[in-house]
Amino acid sequence: MEYPLPYKSCHDYLLPLHTGDELRFRAANKDVGTFFVQSVPTADSLLLLVPHRKDASSEKALAFESHVFLQNNLSQVALIDTVHRTRQDANHSVVFAETRKEHGIWKSTGEAEELHFNSVASLSPAYYQLALPSTDNQNATQEYLNAHGKDMYVALRVGGIDASTPEELVVFPHLSLADLESAAHSKATARSVIWLVSLLPAIFLINK
Repeated sequence: MEYPLPYKSCHDYLLPLHTGDELRFRAANKDVGTFFVQSVPTADSLLLLVPHRKDASSEKALAFESHVFLQNNLSQVALIDTVHRTRQDANHSVVFAETRKEHGIWKSTGEAEELHFNSVASLSPAYYQLALPSTDNQNATQEYLNAHGKDMYVALRVGGIDASTPEELVVFPHLSLADLESAAHSKATARSVIWLVSLLPAIFLINK
């Protein structure tokens, strides 16, 4: 199966995975990494797989972050950091705040909370605004979550490699303010077995 996946994009794949399978990745017609399936998710779970560069200077070798979402009565979000940082860097979290529509405008309410990267959180039913903290107290990017159902989300810190790939927060499934308006009147949709997020210019997945 070969599907080109652009940078910062996500796609659902329904794959007949078995223990011992290899998922091989190619970019620019070159092999860049292989993910080995050590255990198979159950039928009602979702495998999240995030391939990304091992470091800022590496274009031909991938590292992988993975997580298996299990069915839960609450929405879940996996927080993944793909930006390689020095130990002195203290920015290892995402700022969460509940948001509500007041006088026709969506506003953050209550006190903001920080959730650390490389963790998974179950969310109480609400709409949330999330962003990367910054030194000047201005959020560079803001995203939204609808936690009223049983949806599964991933929030990733990406970029930071060069000027063409600025550091930012991306969330899947993406929810815009327009989506937020309609989300309150719609139900969450089911997800597939494997969720693949691309953090390379373009990758191809080959199921061996």
